[in-house]
Amino acid sequence: MVLGIRRIVGSPDFGGTRPVWIVANDDREYLLKFRYDGMQKDISIFNETLARLFADEFNLEINIPPLKYVELREDDIFLFEDARKSRLIDDESLENAKGSIGINIGVFKIDHAQKACDGFTNKLVKNTAYIDNALLNKDRYTQNPNILYAKGEHRHYIIDFGQALLEHRAYEAMLNGNYGNYALALQTCDILKDERYLLRKAMHKTPVKEQFKTIYSKILNIIEKLPEEWEPVKFKKEIAELLAHRVRANFKKSGECPFELFE
Repeated sequence: MVLGIRRIVGSPDFGGTRPVWIVANDDREYLLKFRYDGMQKDISIFNETLARLFADEFNLEINIPPLKYVELREDDIFLFEDARKSRLIDDESLENAKGSIGINIGVFKIDHAQKACDGFTNKLVKNTAYIDNALLNKDRYTQNPNILYAKGEHRHYIIDFGQALLEHRAYEAMLNGNYGNYALALQTCDILKDERYLLRKAMHKTPVKEQFKTIYSKILNIIEKLPEEWEPVKFKKEIAELLAHRVRANFKKSGECPFELFE
């Protein structure tokens, strides 16, 4: 089901990609994350959606907020222009909206949720570190844990996988034709060896024992369910291969990730 936008509510006090709070045409509130956010188009929402479906496919016992596809049409832009005039959003959010015609994502709002930096169960730590490692997501720091605690539900939610694929660098290497030079390192490097990563002391989960081809097919099937208009879908085979290797990797024997990709 693809939702439409009914009205703009405002801006969150977080999010470097300038998402906005909206009410969709199902009368629920969502955090709208844009196709265009000042970086490579579609990669952030591709990563977010991939993480949600990956957790379901591999039965990871973590809570990731539900998300929906949200269509932004040309005739919706006036909503963002009015919101800017009313100072509900800033210039960057307006420009992102203008560059994001098509299918975006809305992350379901968790009521009464607040940032959490501690009080995590061993299971939450282990499973969160596992999916972060599998998807090359190190965007989880003490000052920005990207973990919420919902008081009313007494539950933690794991959020914000937009910077997966090593802050997009693995994807950019594919775009630039340089992926082959870093493939082995990207397939096996260990996010937990980053001293800034919040959950770096987590115990590694046992690697999945399924055959590589089976895991690859599962991940490829996930990506093939995503909107065809999203640019990273063009690299579905390369991304599925990379992540399948990571699902089977024994990170205890791995080194740090290839940070020369950031140069």
